[in-house]
Parts: sequence; C-alpha cells; structure tokens
Amino acid sequence: MTGEPSRGERALKHILMRLRSDGVDLGYWEAEYQFHPTRKWRLDFAWPELWLGIEIQGSTWARGKHSRGRGHANDCQKISEATAMGWSIMTVTTEQILKQEAHHWILAAIRTRME
Repeated sequence: MTGEPSRGERALKHILMRLRSDGVDLGYWEAEYQFHPTRKWRLDFAWPELWLGIEIQGSTWARGKHSRGRGHANDCQKISEATAMGWSIMTVTTEQILKQEAHHWILAAIRTRME
C-alpha cells in the first residue's frame, strides 16, 4: 500500500461496498492493485479479470502533486504503460466521486466488459 487511502479512495470504496450489498454485481475488484510486472505502479481500483482500472485524481483545484509538472508527467507515463499493456483506465476526480457522478461511469464500464 502506498499510504493512507485518500478521501476519494475511501468514498469510492464505500460506494462500491454499498452497491455490492444492494445486490449489484460488480465482479471481483481490488484496491491498490499492482498491475505492472516490474514497476511498483498501482491502480487505485482495478478489475483484473476485466482489465479495467480506476485512477482518482485528488486535489485537482489545490495544485496537488498529480496536477503539477512532474506528478502529472508520472501519471501520464503510468496510464500510458497500462494502456499499452491492454488496460482500460478511467480517471475520475474526488469531486466526481463525492457528487456520485463517477460510479455511473464505472458501473457502465463494468457491465460492458461483463457482457
């Protein structure tokens, strides 16, 4: 684990757990999933069998580390490498999770891949 889960990660995990308890089939998912065989890169959430990953961009309005030069470049490298390996990566903001917008997109992506 790369440290304490962010506010967005905690909120999305809560939403996913609630959906599962309501009987929504989400398949198998894992938080902090290490997807790369040699790098220590992790996806915030992943459905390994579906090759679907979720990356949460926090502090987008506060100039957090992921929205500045080096952090953004590193994120681009990680997401590009994952895509080159065959992963579909959805990036969402903490605000989109808290407003309950993101889970609709995530559910649609899961359902599309489970068909």
